[in-house]
Formats: sequence, structure tokens, C-alpha cells
Amino acid sequence: MRFLTAVVSARGSTMIHACPPVCVTRISICLCSACTSFAKAIGIDYRVYDCSADYDRTIITYFRETYLSGRTPNPCVFCNATMKFGLLPRLAQESGLAFDKFATGHYARVERRGDRWAILRAKDLAKDQSYFLCQISQDQLRAA
Repeated sequence: MRFLTAVVSARGSTMIHACPPVCVTRISICLCSACTSFAKAIGIDYRVYDCSADYDRTIITYFRETYLSGRTPNPCVFCNATMKFGLLPRLAQESGLAFDKFATGHYARVERRGDRWAILRAKDLAKDQSYFLCQISQDQLRAA
């Protein structure tokens, strides 16, 4: 399966999640500024979404409650399912940023197998991140 042989149109977005607010916010703003400049230079639509309140309410709360209950939290897996493949694409669509497929840059492969989508290990096993996508729903995989 070939994913991209020619770019018809591209759009980009970034999710800011700030914790702690001083350090990470400053870094996030610099990165978002660089991304905005780059997107403008290559002519693609690009948006920045401040998801810090949702991130704190969802991911930080999950981490804290899981840890305090004596279990081992896995915030990356939870964040991918709820924020990166949940909130971020929803915000992008609601703001008018249309897209057919959504990518986060994880090293993994997605393949259709019959009527279901499967997450496969990356071709480069040293970089494989498929485990972090284990909670992604079929609807979310369909858009990946």
C-alpha cells in the first residue's frame, strides 16, 4: 500500500498542552511560531489549538488518579486515544480545517484487513511506536 505519491492539498495543526505552564508554554509558542512560518512558506493552512485545559482535566487527572490508586498509568496511550486522535481532529473539523486523513507522526502502520483496521509495527522495529496506539478506535483508525 502506498500512502502518498503526490500531495493534492495539505493542512496542519498543533495541539498545545501546557504543564508546567512557564517552561512548556514558552517552548510550545516558539515551536508553533516556527510551524506557522513554515506552513505559510509552503502554502498550507495551519492552525494552533490550545488544549491545555482539556489536557490537564483529562490526562493529568488520569495520571494522578491512577498513580495514587497504586496502578501504573500510561498517559501516552490514553492521550493518543482521547486527545491526539480525539480532541485535536474534532477541533480541526469544527474550525473548518477539512482533511481526509489524520497523522500524528507515530512510527507505526495502519492496514485494512477485511472490514477492520489493524495497527501494525513500524517497518523500522527500532522506531516502532505501535504500542502507544493500542487504544485507538476503529473510527479513529479509519481516519489515520
